Amino acid sequence: MKNNRNTNKLKSSAGLLTAVFLLIISFSSCDLEYDIADTASIEDLTPPTAFFAASQNTGSDDAWKTYTFSNQSNSATQYNWEFVHNSGEVVTSTEVEPEHTFPGEGDFVVTLTASDNLGVESVYTETITVVEPEVPTVITPVISEWAFEDGTEEGGDTLGCVFIQADGTPKDPKNDGTNCWRILGATVHQTSSDGAYAVPFDSSSGKTQGAKYPATGEGNDRASYQALTVTPNAKYVVTFHYALKNDGDKVRVGILNGWMDNASELEATGFIAEADGDVALGKNNFTEVTFEFEANATGEIAIWIDNVSTGDTYVDNISIVPAP
Repeated sequence: MKNNRNTNKLKSSAGLLTAVFLLIISFSSCDLEYDIADTASIEDLTPPTAFFAASQNTGSDDAWKTYTFSNQSNSATQYNWEFVHNSGEVVTSTEVEPEHTFPGEGDFVVTLTASDNLGVESVYTETITVVEPEVPTVITPVISEWAFEDGTEEGGDTLGCVFIQADGTPKDPKNDGTNCWRILGATVHQTSSDGAYAVPFDSSSGKTQGAKYPATGEGNDRASYQALTVTPNAKYVVTFHYALKNDGDKVRVGILNGWMDNASELEATGFIAEADGDVALGKNNFTEVTFEFEANATGEIAIWIDNVSTGDTYVDNISIVPAP
């Protein structure tokens, strides 16, 4: 019985091996093909769209030849730029938002190819017309009563600066040049005979009138204000002369960032630039101060003059001219 059972087991094992072998042969004889999808076969639900905007740089010298390119493409991960010059030279870049300097004036073709990780591309081309901007004529502002005289020109004609008082009525000028420097909310300077010389620092030329600012902190604080129009964003040079009696005293001349209706708006308006005079050489010895400023975008500025002092302070001959 044992031998029979063993024989049966061997027969069963042999039959199983035969079946497996035949099954392997059967599969091997079949031509099975599997297509693995490549990347390009995947549907791109958000294909890229190429687009850009160009802006010309500003500044001195040749800044106008350089353009900054704002990349406004969508659904892209790689960027290829081509800048074609008139000579046929092609300059390339892979930056997202490049700057490019053209050789000069002319029409230049710029092409942006934007692509994504699936290899889908979008192309946008634009012709950039490069033109050197015209240099604007810079205004030299007219400062009324720049020498702080009594309000009359040579020959006695009244300059006619009109100041509207708080009650809405004009103040009688009476040949008083201080009307050119008044603003509501502040007491204007006094006109003094102790001004600078007609020719700066030349005593033989004779003294002129000037602006006088008494000691501060005694309820007699004074200030001068005059609104002006200049060329927007242009650079200017301010020159003025001052004299102080006492050490530690100071006079301030500043350029305000806009016009005011009332002196209470001073802090909110703010200064574009200002300069202090703090050298005390006596009332008859004037010192010259020069400083520069760049006008704001509106061209609406104003002069502001005040002082912090224990004695009288004098200012004369103020000018504003375009920077060289």
